[in-house]
Amino acid sequence: MKTKLIIITLAAIGLIAVVHAYHLKPAVQLDAKAPWSHVGMVASEELDEISGLARSHVGKPDYWAHNDSGSGAELYAFSAKGQHMGKLTLKATNNRDWEDITSFHWQGKAWILVADVGDNDAKHPELQLHLIEEPDWQADITTQSREPTLSYRFVYPEGPRDSESIAVDAEEGSIYILTKRDKPARLYRIPLTLDYAGELLTAEYLGDADKIPPPPEWILKAQPVFGKWSSQPTAFDLAPDGRSAAVLTYRSVFVFPRAEGQSWAEALAGTPTEYVLPGLRQAESLVYADAQRILVSSEKRPSPLVVLNLAE
Repeated sequence: MKTKLIIITLAAIGLIAVVHAYHLKPAVQLDAKAPWSHVGMVASEELDEISGLARSHVGKPDYWAHNDSGSGAELYAFSAKGQHMGKLTLKATNNRDWEDITSFHWQGKAWILVADVGDNDAKHPELQLHLIEEPDWQADITTQSREPTLSYRFVYPEGPRDSESIAVDAEEGSIYILTKRDKPARLYRIPLTLDYAGELLTAEYLGDADKIPPPPEWILKAQPVFGKWSSQPTAFDLAPDGRSAAVLTYRSVFVFPRAEGQSWAEALAGTPTEYVLPGLRQAESLVYADAQRILVSSEKRPSPLVVLNLAE
C-alpha cells in the first residue's frame, strides 16, 4: 500500500517519468499535463544508437541522425514520424566517436556539421568537425556518398575533455561546443569559415553553463551509478529564431531564454526552464524542429521520437 502511495505521489508532482527513465523501461511514459507528445518511432534497424539529430534544410528528408562511436561514417535520413529515407556515407572520414550533428543555412547553401568530439577518458590530442553540403534528396529512399567540404581540427586551451554537444550560429559565423564531464559544463567557440587550410585551431573558452542543477539526492540514492551522470549535457541546439538555446541531459531538457543583444555565453549563464523527460532511455539527441518545438530521441532501441512543445 505504501509503495502505491509513493508512486501516485511522484506522478502527481511530475517525477514519475524520471523514475521510468532510470529503470530503463522501453515505453514512453507521457504525463498528460506535460508539454510532450510522442510523434513516431525510428524505423531504421541500422540506426541503433542515435547520438545526434539535425533538421533538414532542403525540405526532404525531415531529419538526419547518426550512430555513436564505432559505427560507420554514415548519416541516416528519416521522416518526421521516423520512416527510413536512406543514408549518406561520408567518404575519407571515420566515426571515431561522433557525438552530435547540426545543420544550418549559410552562404546560400544548406550545410551539415558532424562532431567527432567524444573523449570519455580525455586523452585524444585533437578533435574534428566535418562540414558537408547537405545533399538534394530527390527519391523517397536514397543512398548517397560524398566527402566533407572540409574538416576542422581543434583542441581545447586547457587540454583534452569530453563533449557530446555542438550548435552553430551561422549569422554570427560561430560553432559552439558544450562539454559534458566538466562541472559545470563549459562553453567553447571556434569560427565557422571556408577559409581554412587544415591548421590546428584552439577553441575559445567563453564561460560556464552553471545553472544546470546537479542530480538530486533521491536520484543518487536510487541509481548510484547512472544517477551521477544524469545532469551531464548530451546534446545542444540553438532555436531557429535565435531566442533560446536547449540543452539535453539524461533526465531533462533545459531551455535558456536569450534576450535581444545577449550573447550565447550570456544566455547559457542564465536561468533555464527545466522540462523533465518522458521516460526516454539514455537520451542523447535533440534538435529544434522549429522555434517552439524540440525533438528528442533515445540512444537505446526502440527509439521513440518525442516533441517538447514550448508554446503549451
